[in-house]
Amino acid sequence: MKIRNGFVSNSSSSSFIVFGKYIYLKDITKELIAKKRIYATNNEGWLGDGADFFLINQEMFDMFMKYGGTLDFYDVDACFDEAGTIKKSDISGDSVNVFSIERDYHSVAEDDLQTFIERYLDIPSPKDPDVLRKEAEQIEEFELQIKEHGLEAYLDDSGKTKLRKINEN
Repeated sequence: MKIRNGFVSNSSSSSFIVFGKYIYLKDITKELIAKKRIYATNNEGWLGDGADFFLINQEMFDMFMKYGGTLDFYDVDACFDEAGTIKKSDISGDSVNVFSIERDYHSVAEDDLQTFIERYLDIPSPKDPDVLRKEAEQIEEFELQIKEHGLEAYLDDSGKTKLRKINEN
C-alpha cells in the first residue's frame, strides 16, 4: 500500500501570476508574436477548472484575423506558477501590470492549431454531403430552365450574376 503525504488535488488547473497587460487587436504586431509575448484567453468562459490561457503563434493569429472569433489578447512579459521567480530584466517598459489566472491544464498548446480552430474561430461547418448534392441538383435544374428560355448567366463588371440572351455580348 502506498501512502502519500502532502497536498493532493484532482484539479485540472494551475495558478499563475502573469506580468503583462491587455492588448488591443490593432496593437498586436508580428514582432510581438515572434517574441512569444502574445497570449490569448477565451472571454466567454472557462474550460473545466480554469481559463484557456495560451501563447498565440503567427498562424493562429492570421486565422483569427481572417475568420474572427471570441478571444482577449495579452502582451505578457512573464508568466509564473507558484515556483517561479522574476527578475527586473523580465519586465519591459517602466511599469507592469500583474494579474492572476487559473489556467486549465487543457489549454490550447502553441502548436495545437486544430484545437484552436475548433474552439475559437467562426469557421462555418461543412454542409452535409446530401444537402450539397441536393443544392447542386437545384442549380443544374435552374441552368436547364434558363437555357430553355434562351438565356445564360454571367457576371457583370461589379461581380453580380445576371441573365442575358444567349449569343448576346
